[in-house]
Amino acid sequence: MIVWHDGSWLDDAKASRPIADRGGLLGDGLFETMRVRGGQLVRGGAHAARLMRSCQSLGLRCPVDEPGLEDLAAELVHRNGMRDAAIRLTVSAGTGARGLPRAEDAMTIMTLVAHKPALPPKSVSLQTSTIKRSPSSPATAHKTLSYIDNISARREAKTAGADMALMLDTAGNLSGSDCANLFWYIGDQIFTPALGCGVLAGTVREGILAGMSVSEGCFHPRDLQQANTMFLTNALIGIVPVDRLDGSKVACDPARIEQVRRLVAFTEPASQD
Repeated sequence: MIVWHDGSWLDDAKASRPIADRGGLLGDGLFETMRVRGGQLVRGGAHAARLMRSCQSLGLRCPVDEPGLEDLAAELVHRNGMRDAAIRLTVSAGTGARGLPRAEDAMTIMTLVAHKPALPPKSVSLQTSTIKRSPSSPATAHKTLSYIDNISARREAKTAGADMALMLDTAGNLSGSDCANLFWYIGDQIFTPALGCGVLAGTVREGILAGMSVSEGCFHPRDLQQANTMFLTNALIGIVPVDRLDGSKVACDPARIEQVRRLVAFTEPASQD
């Protein structure tokens, strides 16, 4: 595997992170997960904008702009002989003296690539987690390297026999799954939790909000009892319906799911590998 590490192209066996890197020691950094199809970055503009926002919020220097991110993705898959792939860009605060303050301009940057992700599941089951998201936490609003809340919530869900966790915010409002944004229909109206409810601004979520009339707000878990279709979204799985919540069957209208998939152009093409 060829990786991009601090501005150089390296064999992955030669790429290493210093022991004192703050990303590994403190979770001080962020990452961006993206999809490439046919050698082209999907929703590159949305990913670049989120990366810039997150870097600014966390006090990190953004390593690439939108054209640079698209060029980097294209070069990464080309060097690895791929056309359909998943890419992860990691930005760490680098190394410095022991303690919380950062060294000026220290940074570690690495981009990894994996072969085309497996086809997303036909549906997923959710289990409500006891772990709550804090709307004021940077770890909620950004894809930080400190992912322990999501990992712990997923472990809870798996122990309960579900695929993923449904997470609430600290006020008890719906937030989303441990790795995806949540949407649901009640009648003909589509709903999703507002960003203020501990929601990550997903790129697929952004596409749906741009193309459909969606009601954003603070919703209670009981609101899902009226849902006639529920689904999750992220950059790799696209749009996947929820079939069970806390052990109970969830209704699903396949036509609505396909409508949203067409809107964000997430129908899987024939493999070009």
